[in-house]
This record gives sequence, C-alpha cells and structure tokens, in this order.
Amino acid sequence: MRKPSAREPAVIDEELRARFLAIAQDPRLIHGVHHHCDEWCPYCPVAPRCFGNRCTQEFNRAMGRPPDSGVHDVDEAIALTRAMNAIDGSSCAELDALTSERPEDRARMSTSDRLASEAWEYAVRVAFALAPIAPTIVAAPPRLPRPAPEETILYYHARIHVRLVRAFIARDGGVPGATNRVDETLGSAKLALVMVRKSRAAWEALRADGPPENVDSMVARLDELERGIDDRFPGARDFVRLGLDVPVA
Repeated sequence: MRKPSAREPAVIDEELRARFLAIAQDPRLIHGVHHHCDEWCPYCPVAPRCFGNRCTQEFNRAMGRPPDSGVHDVDEAIALTRAMNAIDGSSCAELDALTSERPEDRARMSTSDRLASEAWEYAVRVAFALAPIAPTIVAAPPRLPRPAPEETILYYHARIHVRLVRAFIARDGGVPGATNRVDETLGSAKLALVMVRKSRAAWEALRADGPPENVDSMVARLDELERGIDDRFPGARDFVRLGLDVPVA
C-alpha cells in the first residue's frame, strides 16, 4: 500500500482488504467485540483478539507507522470502518447518514432527549476543569498497566455523550437501512453505563487531590446520567458484551 500524501484521503486498497479478510478468519477472534468497546486498545485485555484492533494495526503497518499508533484523522476512521463492516457484514447506514451532504440525512444522527444534552454539559465541564493539565495527559504514552484517574476522565468525558446519542438514534429508528437496532441500542447504552461508572471511580480517586466540591459536582452529574440511562434503556444493564462483560475461551 502506497503511503498517501498529507492531503490525500485514506484509501483501503485490495491488498489491504485481503489482509483484513485473513484477520477475520482467525479463530481466536471474539466476534463483534469491537462494536461496543471503548476503543481504548492499549488498556484492553482482549485487544489481540479484536478484529477492529488487528485491522487498525495492519493499516498502520501499511502506512509505515507504528502498529499501535491508532488512526490519525476522521477520513482514516471512515475508510477503516467501511472496510471492516464490508467484511463482518455490519451496516454502514448510520455512517452514510453522518457523512451525507444532505441536511435531512445528518439530522437523523441527532436526538432531542434531554439526557444527551446533560451528557454534553458534563463533557464541557470536564474540559474546563482539566484544561490546565489536558495537553500533558493527552501527549503522554499509555500509563500501563492502568490509566491514571485524570486520563480516564478525559478519555471518557465526550465519549459518554457520543454513545448515548448512538443509543437514542438506534432506539428511535432514525436511520433507514440500519440493522441490529436492538443490539446497537442496548450495546451503546451499556457502554455509556460502563464509561459513567469508570469516570465516577476516577473522580472519587481524585477526591483527596482537589476541592471536594468539584468532585461532588461531577459525581452528582454522573449519577444523574446513570439514572437517566437506566430509565430510558431498561435492558442495557443486563446486555452482555462477549469478551468484555464475560470471558470467552
């Protein structure tokens, strides 16, 4: 695969598609584990058995980059998603709507539910609260074996909102042609719950390091989000993500 210039969009050629197909045939893979994960591969114990992680690594090798460097921009993420979905049979209907030039298509990728707005408000407050240290945290390599509390909070703060929106879109059937709506609804809501729980634990770990009222405020917002998710998606807490919520041999 020829490495594109800085202005060229990411392209998955036939040679790379063949490599992705070979990965998909590995019997050690946990089928579908990448669909409802938090995409934090350096800290994921099943990353070596994940189709998404393995394809991303193969893509980076083809681009002449370190395998674990992740995707570098939105175009790469879109190209990778389309290529992987074509192999594992997942629908691209929501991605098509998100990238469409038609306002009516993009309008389907939103929700008016107040809970999504509350998740966004939490994300904004986190961004302001951790702004002085955010550049240092983002630029640092993974803090193995587990992330620092501040790293956890920053990683999840906007992703909670994104997954909640996806859950609402799937539940309300806003995108024609989308498949596995129940799976997408409950899987996205379950992931949002997991991210809320991990974020709350991270804030509690910081309680001794800063003004307790700041922690109390953030924890209270996360508590409200959790109650809202349970109310709107009553089956989410019991949704099982194979390989993540339960082990797979």
